[in-house]
Amino acid sequence: VNRHKRAVRQASDGEKTIEPKNPKLSDSAAGVSGSCHYLIYIDNRKISSGHLAHLKTVAKRKGFALTDTISDQITHVVSALRTEDLTSKCRPNCEFVTIEWLTNSFVEGKPTQVTDRYRWFKHTPSLSLHVPVEHKEDASFQLPDYECQRPTPLNHHNHHLTDALELLERYNEHLGSKEGDTRALAFRRASCVLKSLPRKVTHIDQVNTLHCIGKHSAHVIEEILTTGSSSEVEERKNTEWFQCMEVLTSIYGCGPATADKWYKRGLKNIEDIRACGELDLTEIQRLGIQYFEQLSCSIPRSEVVIITDFIRGEVEKCYPGTSVEVVGGFRRGKQSGHDIDLLLTHCDPSIVAIMLESIVEHLKKKGCVIHIDLSVGHNGETLYQGGAHKSNHTSQGQRSRVTFDHLDKAFCILSLDESHIGPGTATPNSLPGTATPNSLPLIRRVDLIVSPSEQYPFALVSWTGSRQFNRSLRRYATKELNMTVTAHGVYDVAQGTAIPAKTEQEVFSSLSLPYFEPWDRNC
Repeated sequence: VNRHKRAVRQASDGEKTIEPKNPKLSDSAAGVSGSCHYLIYIDNRKISSGHLAHLKTVAKRKGFALTDTISDQITHVVSALRTEDLTSKCRPNCEFVTIEWLTNSFVEGKPTQVTDRYRWFKHTPSLSLHVPVEHKEDASFQLPDYECQRPTPLNHHNHHLTDALELLERYNEHLGSKEGDTRALAFRRASCVLKSLPRKVTHIDQVNTLHCIGKHSAHVIEEILTTGSSSEVEERKNTEWFQCMEVLTSIYGCGPATADKWYKRGLKNIEDIRACGELDLTEIQRLGIQYFEQLSCSIPRSEVVIITDFIRGEVEKCYPGTSVEVVGGFRRGKQSGHDIDLLLTHCDPSIVAIMLESIVEHLKKKGCVIHIDLSVGHNGETLYQGGAHKSNHTSQGQRSRVTFDHLDKAFCILSLDESHIGPGTATPNSLPGTATPNSLPLIRRVDLIVSPSEQYPFALVSWTGSRQFNRSLRRYATKELNMTVTAHGVYDVAQGTAIPAKTEQEVFSSLSLPYFEPWDRNC
């Protein structure tokens, strides 16, 4: 296909068909037994005009054979719904496939093998218009290469493997080196693959050939499947260094480099840190140590509801009509977390430009602010005006923070008592492993992010996460579509234009991706 991608024929009736010269595919790739040709027709029903135009543009760019007219020459019918009414006009053995098949074909650079994952049904020359898809359990799994192309649920089938890989990821992150970061990413991507699988892995052959399962990860997986545990994982998690790093990096404001420096000085826990009077601490680190028990505990969802209701009520007093949405891990379905991220927007651009500073001042007057790290004045910028920037701060205790979008943000430490959230609203330890204090005031990290309304769908995708999902989304857009994706928008580099979207679904559609609910983005 790629050898003939620029061959274009203009039919006399105005139909434009992109045809490679003598396009040849294997039977499995084409999905048409005994045929060496392929031709794709996209059924436009239930596909927005913008999405349809984008699919055709990408197909043309990648040299796929498309036609706008249904005929018996078509080998693949791409549709957003089951389209049996077209079977009478199609050739025998024509494949009726999902949009996901086409987008995955774009990634592979050729028509993807048609499997039950992508097939609506297969047109057969019999009395029946179609045969039911027979679902068989394969010995091995097949997945798209990019995390953003596949659902990754919170509750998956392979915790026995991902828990081990995620521990090795954290161990390597704690090393604080480029090599360590590279290894951590490799373990993270392998874990993401396992989370996406539709059933439990029972043998290494099921995952050996999957993208992102490297030799190191495969060795760990095989040992767990064979013996029930990994000797490397057991060795790593029982080292004093790792156990101390887990504690020290949980101090708000303390990264791997600082934690390792403290460990080398013989400081191994929060008591050692508090007893040492010689540390040169930032304001954030000082607060992280002072409020360690409250800030490092897990916040249950029930408490998130209480705190969000309080913030939403105070924001409404300042700017009626403001939308306040919980994002981050809680939006993805997590039952607990260590901070609360709230995304705000308003339909009036003049309000968006000033609202965060006003809300911060209002919260200060309520007496619930311990610390606020404020970054404002960049909401008017877009993804086309540069990358990360250093924040401007108007906070107690200046701190340099590099951000990866230009949205206005306030990183807050709040103290909430009965006057803010009412009596008896502190939550008891109802979740295993949580250490939420039972008494008021609640000391919690709450991050406020403000997005202009026209950028809100993109900000919602970005701030929902997960981190690896967003990383995958950027890589996919850049490598496969020549596009840029940020919290501000989607930009088609080749066309030199921004692609608008009013909903998250339209953001996914603009990238030729199936839409995944937030709880399926937990990679």
